[in-house]
Amino acid sequence: MLGVQSGQSRTKRSPGIWETRGRTWQEGNGGTGPSSTEEGIEDFVGGTYVRFDAPKAKIRRSWPGVRDMILHRYVVSRVIWAYMLSIAVTYSITLCLFPGLESEIRNPTLGEWLPILIMATFNMSDFVGKILAALPYDWSGGRLLFFSCLRVVFIPLFVMCVYPASAPTLSHPAWPCLFSLLMGVTNGYFGSVPMIQAAGKVPPEQRELAGNTMTVSYMTGLMVGSAVAYAAYSFTSPATGTSFSTLNVRTPANATGF
Repeated sequence: MLGVQSGQSRTKRSPGIWETRGRTWQEGNGGTGPSSTEEGIEDFVGGTYVRFDAPKAKIRRSWPGVRDMILHRYVVSRVIWAYMLSIAVTYSITLCLFPGLESEIRNPTLGEWLPILIMATFNMSDFVGKILAALPYDWSGGRLLFFSCLRVVFIPLFVMCVYPASAPTLSHPAWPCLFSLLMGVTNGYFGSVPMIQAAGKVPPEQRELAGNTMTVSYMTGLMVGSAVAYAAYSFTSPATGTSFSTLNVRTPANATGF
């Protein structure tokens, strides 16, 4: 089908035969119109004919290969590697303790309310830490990584609040609440600052890629911390279950006098 633009007149000589400005052409089945060298557009004096049935030019799509994708991420990672490790270590240490180990802390006075109080303290302090991360301060990657690794001290502190189960080393309920407060503030702060500042260390065209790389590091830290917490619980729970089962077996025996 051929369309006419800019008021170009044409005269029909016979069925399927048209004449325009001295040019005669045929349309219909098997008919051909004026030849065009510019994708179906032909210029005439006083008007332009457009071939609407002309095939569209193929859009050439260029997708980066796997090798280019890995190379681009490697270049960005070389610049922000300290920020990547910092956020991964921060969340790994947090997930090692929260909520798994913290939920095992008990106290004769507070009973089952102590784990709830500890978790509420952590969530509120984590919120405060994220607000403090908005304060303008330019951290270097090395210092961020150092303070993130320093948070490993919370692991033995919380362990002393739980073990030994009969009489924990730090048995007062104020200790786990204090440790949870400090861990929440540092988690919110050192978990947000690397994500905020990493994008400013690369050129503008690479900031989106830097954000994606930091997200991968963040998810890796969560996965590692959860796996460590699950493994630690798997190693400690059978012994606890065995001691309780032995106690339950011996108690009736003592009660009956046998």
